[in-house]
Amino acid sequence: MQISPITRGEALCILFACVMVLSMVGPAAAASRLNSDVSKKSLSDTAGGVVAQQVDIDTTDLNGSGTQSDPYRISNISELQAMEDDLSANYTLVSDIDASNTSNSTFNDGRGFDPVREPGGAAINPFTGSFDGEGHTITGLTIDRPNESNVGLFGRLKGATLRNVTLVNVTVTGNANVGGLVGGTSASNRSSQIRNVTVSGTVNATEESAGG
Repeated sequence: MQISPITRGEALCILFACVMVLSMVGPAAAASRLNSDVSKKSLSDTAGGVVAQQVDIDTTDLNGSGTQSDPYRISNISELQAMEDDLSANYTLVSDIDASNTSNSTFNDGRGFDPVREPGGAAINPFTGSFDGEGHTITGLTIDRPNESNVGLFGRLKGATLRNVTLVNVTVTGNANVGGLVGGTSASNRSSQIRNVTVSGTVNATEESAGG
């Protein structure tokens, strides 16, 4: 079987086709690398306690089971917000948390962090579980709810335990019973315990009772 030699024109056509294929593969590979880098960046942000935007997380998505022996483990602000879904569970921090994105207009429609208590500020269902910060720090928490009462990281407590956490640079605004860590406690049960906690920042009550 004889193979006919290709002409110069045919050779140029083959070369042009190869160049076209390479030019198409190059951008695709670059895009793939870029997407991979973005994914790795997102994962590293989450692992470091930072979430670029608010993510709706349920307590069932958290590591742990919420019991005293196996508390839910929290590593970022979206997971911290999930505490409002189970007011009787046990929680622990596994890293420092950068909460600065709670000041963004996109976080809960610009109202900042939603206090851990019954939505809206009613005193019917306070937090009754436990929270152990394990010596970690929450930085830049913003809550802007001037028309709501029982406003703080924890809006209202009843027989709860909070310990071993530092809140830095908080900005909290509420109507009545307002604090950086806790807004208020149940009048019928004041047995909640708060130990080894430090809070710094600004707390404003538009009506009365502003504290730590």
